[in-house]
Amino acid sequence: MKPKRIFSLSLVVALIFSVFVPNANAENVELINENDALKAAKKYSQKIGIWEDAEFVIDSHLYDIDDSLLGYHMLVKINNELAGYLVVSATKDRGPVMQYGTNIKSVRIINELKSKQEKIYYLGASDYVGAKSSTNLKEKIDTAKKTMLTELESQNLKNSEQYNVIKNKELRSLPKDPNSQDLWNSLLSTDVEPKQDVTVEAEYQKYLDVDPISQRLSGINYPNSSCGPTTAAMIVDYYKSRGYNVKAGVDYPQGDVDLINHLYGEMYSSYYGTVGNDFAAGLLQHLRHVNSNWLVARSPGEGYYGTYQSYIQGNAPVAIMFNERYSDWFNDDAKWHWLAGYGYNNTSGSYFYVRDPDAECSKQGSTASSWCWDSYKWVDYDQDMELVYSEYNW
Repeated sequence: MKPKRIFSLSLVVALIFSVFVPNANAENVELINENDALKAAKKYSQKIGIWEDAEFVIDSHLYDIDDSLLGYHMLVKINNELAGYLVVSATKDRGPVMQYGTNIKSVRIINELKSKQEKIYYLGASDYVGAKSSTNLKEKIDTAKKTMLTELESQNLKNSEQYNVIKNKELRSLPKDPNSQDLWNSLLSTDVEPKQDVTVEAEYQKYLDVDPISQRLSGINYPNSSCGPTTAAMIVDYYKSRGYNVKAGVDYPQGDVDLINHLYGEMYSSYYGTVGNDFAAGLLQHLRHVNSNWLVARSPGEGYYGTYQSYIQGNAPVAIMFNERYSDWFNDDAKWHWLAGYGYNNTSGSYFYVRDPDAECSKQGSTASSWCWDSYKWVDYDQDMELVYSEYNW
């Protein structure tokens, strides 16, 4: 399936809205205990070639919207220093590893929630919300939604895309993956698997040299809501490094700071962030400042992993938006979050890799060449994703 191309600001596209679905644990799904979760995490890391000599420690239980156990948040330690994290499913209908990386922002967030003696609910990719119970969780989210809608109405934005996205967002459990059972069996097996041939490895993984940029750089006008423009800046700078004639950070007096502030205007970003259509139209407008041969396209996440891979294989980073993370409803950050997709790994499940413009790095991953990253299992989150692709039309 090919995504539809975007050529102007007036293009109207459909949004993918979340709907409530029943929790998996209401069914007879096999639960994973802590020991097996740790075993799966260690074996997964060995299969993909990271953290082979690390210590894995469960630091928190994560809950679903019906108060059932959904997963485990783990710390990765090397020589007693924090090197990364993982989220491992507590049931065999998801995961096994749902997300992992060296961006340790989740560690700080979870510690803050634990200090309030709240249960930690895992509502989506890097989406952790604390509450006393599932009832309390739903009450908090409903209150936050009403507050945001009232604020948008006061700004005469009742018919805006931002308003409709928030209005139609419904609390739901994360989707299930019918292939998870086989992945679990593989990771929990006692069989010794042969080391993968490096000549075959290239078919399973690829990573682009997308340099990170922080949305918190000094001089950025609206750091709390600049994840979209910062993601676009990473992509534009990458194209510049590949030899494309685009207006990148190096072409501005204050570098990436000026580029991000410029893109903020082109993308019609606001306090609530950057919506998908405005991101795509703004990116297209910027890429065409120098050459009109650029094309930009949008698609939902669900069913488009193959398309995502094809763009990465073609040396084109993909902008990824997580629709409406609930955790952002309770702070001053944008209400949906953009990241730069720069790679994938299919060694043990289908995972995509991103640079997060609002990342917090561990000491083990703080240099420019190994700056912190996150990886997510595609099918566990694709229903809440939107993708924006770009390419040069030779």
